[in-house]
Amino acid sequence: MNQERTIYKIVRAYYEDGLTQQEIANKFGISRMKVSRMLARALKDKIVQIRINSPTSKYPDLEHQIEAKYGLKEVVIADTKNDDQIELIASIGKTGE
Repeated sequence: MNQERTIYKIVRAYYEDGLTQQEIANKFGISRMKVSRMLARALKDKIVQIRINSPTSKYPDLEHQIEAKYGLKEVVIADTKNDDQIELIASIGKTGE
């Protein structure tokens, strides 16, 4: 089996079937370290592309940038449609949920 096909099979086993790296290593008769290297190569070669969808925030990228820039543990941006102070307070309260 060629290496690209093997990488594809390993990627499917890991990301779609939920097998651990050790389980994949056992299945293919290779070391766990080799599985790890193949998974890393699959990311590098864009065989696998990971997309993370934020279920709660409208501004996940901005929150992440602010956290990284200022070394903060967590940033939450409150969303409000206008400058109504009561709506803004309610919106800030909802972000903690």
